[in-house]
Amino acid sequence: MLNIRLSVSLLLVLVVAACGGSPASTKYTQTWPKSYATTTCADWNGVMDQHQKFVMAGDMLLSEQKTVKPAAGIPSDALIDTFEAAIASSCNGSDQLLVSNLAVGIYVTDTQYQP
Repeated sequence: MLNIRLSVSLLLVLVVAACGGSPASTKYTQTWPKSYATTTCADWNGVMDQHQKFVMAGDMLLSEQKTVKPAAGIPSDALIDTFEAAIASSCNGSDQLLVSNLAVGIYVTDTQYQP
């Protein structure tokens, strides 16, 4: 019984710590409900908010980096911002393009994004 109480207490501590509500705890939490694979530039330009774009750019950049270097850590905010700006530039006037395809193209053609 003591082990169960200890386990439940430890679990509660971990949940409270993970949901602390601090800016860092939600910084990389994606709220965009649509699959990245089906997100278009029309979504990017007209529907997504700034936080959703930042998290999506960070997720896609990290995923690409991990294909080359599995131990890659989260890219810096500055690099994510630059990657996000490159996606936005590529989406300009191209509503039907898929953001994920653009992101891969940007990643493979610009070495600054590679780990």
